Amino acid sequence: MKSKDCIQEIQRYLSSWFILIDHSNAIAYFNINKISEGTSLHLLNGYKIKDLNRISKNFQP
Repeated sequence: MKSKDCIQEIQRYLSSWFILIDHSNAIAYFNINKISEGTSLHLLNGYKIKDLNRISKNFQP
């Protein structure tokens, strides 16, 4: 698969994911946010991101 095709496929997956989150929030299904936090953490792991919810539930700075 060419890199352009890979990028477009990733964009489709991310767009679908964002739409799912938006629609889930619209119907008051907020658990999707918690699930998405973990997924985002794994996707961005190269940046050494920490899950602050493990330190304090519903972490707020």
